[in-house]
Amino acid sequence: MGKRFTAGLIIVVVLVIALVAPYIKNEYLTARYGDQFEELYKQTTMIERVDYLKVMEYTPTHAKICYVTKGENINVIEFSKIGSDDWQISAWRCMWSSTGSAGEFMYPFYF
Repeated sequence: MGKRFTAGLIIVVVLVIALVAPYIKNEYLTARYGDQFEELYKQTTMIERVDYLKVMEYTPTHAKICYVTKGENINVIEFSKIGSDDWQISAWRCMWSSTGSAGEFMYPFYF
């Protein structure tokens, strides 16, 4: 029983780490870089407000930000710096919307 219990415990710990690690990464990136992106969703001219954002990916020239408006929509917007110091939208996907279909829906969002 001792070896089976230890092997089972190791498997459970590895699975928990694999499921939690992306969320920890997103929280770290949001705390470190989130301020840069608080108002950039306005470049879309279609999103009026957001309740919060999460930084999903960040490099000095590319970022993927998840903007959430509770009860309305979830948008993932990618920003790039191409020959400029300003972030510009390079891609935009509505992942979920209360007003219609979101064909690119995925869960969990970090995949």
